[in-house]
Amino acid sequence: MNNATTTVKLLQVDLTDPVNHMDVTKLRVGFVTERGLVEHMKKNSGAERLRLEFRQNCKLFLLKMVSKLFEKAPLKYPLVRNLSVLDPRALLKSKEVSTRKLTTVLRLLVETGRIEDKCWGVWSLLRPQPDVSVRFLQGIQPTKWKIG
Repeated sequence: MNNATTTVKLLQVDLTDPVNHMDVTKLRVGFVTERGLVEHMKKNSGAERLRLEFRQNCKLFLLKMVSKLFEKAPLKYPLVRNLSVLDPRALLKSKEVSTRKLTTVLRLLVETGRIEDKCWGVWSLLRPQPDVSVRFLQGIQPTKWKIG
């Protein structure tokens, strides 16, 4: 898990490998649930087995839920990962990375027939421009963006 430093590497983590799993006894189930388990153990002498079984079921649920999320995650698609180039702040970070991502986006759109092969007009419109006002781009606040 320590090697999962990028989105692609995170999506490649083997969820079936027990090495990547947390110990059942360290699984956090929430304050109220934990208190309920402790009270149940006080009332019933043989409840430790049930407590571990409950935690194991919680772990299995989390594993299935995360695997379903990974299965349906849009981040596994190269187009979605590379669309971050449309964020103006991403243009400021690295011209080379932005150019590579934009090229990938355009290539994928051409391959799927969404745009024509003659997309250099789009390329020249969207490619990182050296004369873009850095002050303008740094002042952008995405939390204030509104859609619709």
